[in-house]
Amino acid sequence: MPRRLPPLDGRASGLCCHGSGPTGKPWSSMSMSVDGCGSNVGQSTFLYAQYLGVDLQICPDLQWLVESSLCAPLPADWIKERRGDQVFYHNMRTKESAWAHPLELLHKDVGGKIVRLRSRLLSEGERAAECDSLRRKCVRMLAELQGIVCVVENGERLFRNQVTEHVSTTDPRPALLHVVKLHEKALKAIGNGAHGLSSIAEHSAHSQRPCKQRTAEAKTAAASAAAAKLRRLAHQQERTPPPTRQQPSP
Repeated sequence: MPRRLPPLDGRASGLCCHGSGPTGKPWSSMSMSVDGCGSNVGQSTFLYAQYLGVDLQICPDLQWLVESSLCAPLPADWIKERRGDQVFYHNMRTKESAWAHPLELLHKDVGGKIVRLRSRLLSEGERAAECDSLRRKCVRMLAELQGIVCVVENGERLFRNQVTEHVSTTDPRPALLHVVKLHEKALKAIGNGAHGLSSIAEHSAHSQRPCKQRTAEAKTAAASAAAAKLRRLAHQQERTPPPTRQQPSP
């Protein structure tokens, strides 16, 4: 019988910015200043927010989206690989490799939706339908998060999603929790808070550090990472496709 997993801890899903930039320099060495009140952002943070579809001059309250994207955990079956001075991401199940973090496109989609739903371009009916779609996604991800069990097959520890029946080799819970919180924040940002989900997700919180400390760390990490992220995006066209992962020699 599968056994329930222990609660998430800070190591499983704490701040973990996406490795190094295309030149191999760690993001933490490419720092951009953020003032103590969070009212001003570094240029790289501002430009990366634009890449995600958000103008921080118009919507300064959405800086959290940049921090969320830069510090997202990896989904099930994805691992971070390094070849020489370059970092890429590899899916151990599908054998897919990519330069971009697997959740980056999701953050870009959510950023575009927040801006669109805040505008007056949609009717009330269209806006309500979009918000309902976000809310359903949030509920579905939360159900999956609560339905993860650990199984042992042929001596190998695996994680089974009882909702989708997908079996993964890596713990999918940190990424699922991250996606739940992302959609919760998106709903609150557009004025349709997911009131019934907040308390449940908070019970899965993965850090016991004070809120102010976590916020300061998130802003520092995001500002440090944004510069390298933009450099990678600027040179993406010049780069060769990511290498395929090779099995180690016996």
